[in-house]
Parts: sequence; C-alpha cells; structure tokens
Amino acid sequence: MLKYKYKQIWLIGAIVGFGIGLLPAIVKVRKQLSNERRKADKYLELYKVMGQWIEAAQNEQFMAEWLRQNKYTTVGIYGMSLIGERLYVELMDRGIQVAYGIDRLSRDYLDGIKVYKPDAELPQVDAIIVTAVSEYKEIEEQLEKKVKCPVLSFRDILDELLIQ
Repeated sequence: MLKYKYKQIWLIGAIVGFGIGLLPAIVKVRKQLSNERRKADKYLELYKVMGQWIEAAQNEQFMAEWLRQNKYTTVGIYGMSLIGERLYVELMDRGIQVAYGIDRLSRDYLDGIKVYKPDAELPQVDAIIVTAVSEYKEIEEQLEKKVKCPVLSFRDILDELLIQ
C-alpha cells in the first residue's frame, strides 16, 4: 500500500513538474501568436487600403488632385515601404513635389529622395502623409510635436476621394 502511494505521489509530481516546465513554452507560444495576429491584422488593413486606392484610381480620383485642391504642393511621406514608394511615384508623376520620405527602417536615399529617420530634424513642407495606416495615431502624435504642418492620414485621404 505504501509503495502504491509513493507511485501516486511520484506520478502527481511528474505531472505537476511537466506542467510547470511547459508554462514558459505556453507563454512564449501565446506571445508569438499574438504578434502574428497583429501582423495579419496589419496586412489585412494594407490589403483593404490598396483595394481602395485602386478603386479611386479607376474612378480617376487621384491623391495629387486632392492635395492640390487642399493647397498642398510640397509633401513628405512617412512610411517608405510599399504604399510610400507607390505614392511617391504617383505624386511625382502628377506634379506634387515630394520633398523627402520618413521611415524607421529605410536607407538614406530612395530613388533620388532623402529618407529621414523619424527623430531627425525635418525640412518644412505643406503636409506629411502617413502611409503606415495601422500606426497612424501614434505617428501623428509624434510628428505633431516636431512639425508645423498638417499630418495627414493616407487612409483618410482615400476615404475622401471615394466619397467624391
């Protein structure tokens, strides 16, 4: 009988030890899943924005015209990844001067324009367009502390184009 109790205690201890040993792995996996979910949400948002941008272009509603109507002729672009690079080309092709880009991860120059880090001193422009749609609010708060021009959301401009 005593031998049986020792086996039970050993088995319970092994199960508890195994569970405690798994706890850090479970926490790590949950954190990774949470990060992956945030990335998936970000890319879904980018996918939707790109669809809106294509729809606006098909309806001959372009960012450059919206900027010109609102008296923004020289802009900076925050976020020089996929959307930022494509926006740069569209604006330059349609007569809006892109003075510079801003990006945390980017190189110093991209296709002939200077790309600044967010903490750098930024030259004056009429407006800065933030293409990092999922992080707009945080970026807007940071930029408004250091620039005197409007900080515009790429998504908000698109929404206005599609209403017209």
